[in-house]
Amino acid sequence: MKTYRMLALAGLGLGLWLYLSSCTVVARPAPLPPPPMAVQPQEPAMMANVEPPPMREEVVIPAPSAQHVWIQGHWSWKGRWVWEPGYWVIPPRPHAQWVPGHWRRQAGGWVWVAGHWRYR
Repeated sequence: MKTYRMLALAGLGLGLWLYLSSCTVVARPAPLPPPPMAVQPQEPAMMANVEPPPMREEVVIPAPSAQHVWIQGHWSWKGRWVWEPGYWVIPPRPHAQWVPGHWRRQAGGWVWVAGHWRYR
């Protein structure tokens, strides 16, 4: 009977040890904030030695919602002029205003001044 009791206690101890050792406490990282709806575009500096073509007339499709703002298309220099079409985007903050990019003449050619968000 004593052997039975010792085996039972040993089995109980082993079971308890297995149970406790299988518990893993995992620290969960704090949730990340949601990404912004629109970010300040980071365009590489563009230079062209040829004057850009006149702006195109774009067909502006209806906005997906009242919060969306139209980002007009523009010419991009990639060894030749390529039209980058406009698109709708939700501003990163309420009342943010989009300032369109433009090509500026300077010594040696034309340089692209990227568009950006202006906050009030």
